[in-house]
Amino acid sequence: MESDRTMSAYFTLGILTGLVSEESARQWALEVIAEQVEPPFEVIEVSLAKNRRILLERLAEIRGKGDSSQAGRFLLNAIESKFKNEQSYGLRAALGQAMSITKATDLPESVYHGLDCVDDYLFQVEDCCYGTEHEAILQFLEILNAEGRNIPSYFNFSQFYLSSNFVSVQPIDS
Repeated sequence: MESDRTMSAYFTLGILTGLVSEESARQWALEVIAEQVEPPFEVIEVSLAKNRRILLERLAEIRGKGDSSQAGRFLLNAIESKFKNEQSYGLRAALGQAMSITKATDLPESVYHGLDCVDDYLFQVEDCCYGTEHEAILQFLEILNAEGRNIPSYFNFSQFYLSSNFVSVQPIDS
């Protein structure tokens, strides 16, 4: 099971980037409360947060050892799911969010550099110089898939929802 601190990082970055709904953070807190005999006070506070500012403050107060890179992988998986399921979520937007999340977490620099190469390639496609958008999409999904394989199989994405139209996030198949 992921630490509360890792999940706090996931929800904080997810909410700030618009990938994860505020309500999903509250729902996670309620599930933690239901599963534990003595849940941490900070998690209880997350479940009771009445607005975004308070919710983010309460998430930041969750103590413990977290894994920022794991939170980043979870968010890259959310980006992949949103990209595949929402027509209006274009490659440029997905790429920008993925690059931001990679920089904000402890994901390997190679992931950011790979995304940056796709970004450069996409600019060439848009300028009609070289390549196709389809090739850029394949490169983008390949990077997300490679990083997503490091997500533990026990993490249940189906319980968390993307904010825009509540599309459930599914794990990447290995």
